[in-house]
Amino acid sequence: MELLNRWHSLGNPPYFRDLTARNGDVNSYIDFYNAIEKSGADTSMIARSAIIKPWIFEEITQRQHLDKSASERLEMLKQYAHWGLEHWVPFPSPTPHFPC
Repeated sequence: MELLNRWHSLGNPPYFRDLTARNGDVNSYIDFYNAIEKSGADTSMIARSAIIKPWIFEEITQRQHLDKSASERLEMLKQYAHWGLEHWVPFPSPTPHFPC
């Protein structure tokens, strides 16, 4: 609560400004930049595309389409599964426990 009170006491510092974000349907770096240009937003949110194509952020940064090889995609899937198990399954555990 103290931190929140300090934040409010700052008022509206000049280095903070209102940001606008556009939501949805970004499947490539072209979609991302077109969405920002057409809407006048500062950025665009990416959700489903990041699950389908985790390298979309790399594409946006490099402003080019990237075609990842099957082995690169498999490594990404392995890393994603590892993070999931690390988060949801206590180690050591004889059997996985999934939240229901």
